[in-house]
Amino acid sequence: MPKELAPELADALRRIENLTASCTARLSSAQARWNTAPAPRDVDPERIRALAESPRAPDELKAVARAVREGRTTWRKAVAGEADHLPEVRAFQKAQRERLVQQTPAPRQRADDETDRPMAVRDNW
Repeated sequence: MPKELAPELADALRRIENLTASCTARLSSAQARWNTAPAPRDVDPERIRALAESPRAPDELKAVARAVREGRTTWRKAVAGEADHLPEVRAFQKAQRERLVQQTPAPRQRADDETDRPMAVRDNW
């Protein structure tokens, strides 16, 4: 790689680095919220059971319901975090974390100068 990059390549590299930093910040923010959110220990197990029986229930929740029907856990234990050893419960928790990350809005980046603006905006100035 040459010691000095052409201005166009340097600009493209800077944009990639900014995008990477933005994505990293978004993920870190979602992970921090997930790790600090209180566990829903006061959730009614019967309400969760009813949700799991709904046709719109996610497949991961239906798998937890199967584990309850098979007698490997109870809804109370699943809600209280006492069934985390079961792969179905872990898969449901992972899916919930992924949904949280997908629903997290990307952090807004402030354009301090003209070069930080997207090309389409910069070209219209």
